[in-house]
Amino acid sequence: MRIRSLGCKHFRLIFTGAALLLPAIAQAAGTVSGETFYDGSYDPSHTVLISAHLYPESEPVDSVLTSGVGAYALDNLDDGDYYIAAFLDIHERGEGPPEFGEPVGWYDADGDGALDPVTVSGSDVPGIDITIQDLDSG
Repeated sequence: MRIRSLGCKHFRLIFTGAALLLPAIAQAAGTVSGETFYDGSYDPSHTVLISAHLYPESEPVDSVLTSGVGAYALDNLDDGDYYIAAFLDIHERGEGPPEFGEPVGWYDADGDGALDPVTVSGSDVPGIDITIQDLDSG
């Protein structure tokens, strides 16, 4: 009887300890960082909004505003795949989505013009650079 009780306590302790670790593991976070660049006709000192999305057309799960083009960091992203986009806020609204005609850009690792995902897996992901460009009007 005594051994059985001791075994239950150890099992309970191990199970409880594992249960306490699961939230920490599931919520591992990282930072996606890089620089934004601008190739266009507007003043590059306009506010830039950079955002992380779970899918290309989804609402952002995180975003950051910077004073013009340059370095950015999206902090505390849970592990997973993200699509990183940016726009030059020429209308100075301070929020997204971009309005018609505002220059946009996204992370495109292979240069094919399509958004490419960035994978966060328990650590930081530096070097995610984005070139923002004017939209082609014609």
